[in-house]
Amino acid sequence: MACNIEDSSVNAKQERDFDIDKANEKLNILMKKNLSEKHYVIYEMIYIKNLDINKAAEKLGYKSNEKGRKAGYKQIKNFEKMFKDLAKKLIKENDIV
Repeated sequence: MACNIEDSSVNAKQERDFDIDKANEKLNILMKKNLSEKHYVIYEMIYIKNLDINKAAEKLGYKSNEKGRKAGYKQIKNFEKMFKDLAKKLIKENDIV
């Protein structure tokens, strides 16, 4: 399929006009609507406040039962997977990107 200069120009302009902050804000709002209050607090700590996962686990009072693992490692990893899966679904369903 041939691509002409006009098509390339339009695509380049759309890419430049994409507002990552606005998309991020929209995703955060959708995440808040789709997560329980407790889960959103964890999401906010990790992805909005950019708190280190070990600090987040500590703040949440998580402890580790495994030797050599940081507190809450397994719980936080499970939450991260849940958040990423939900974010992918919301991005696709709501045409955020």
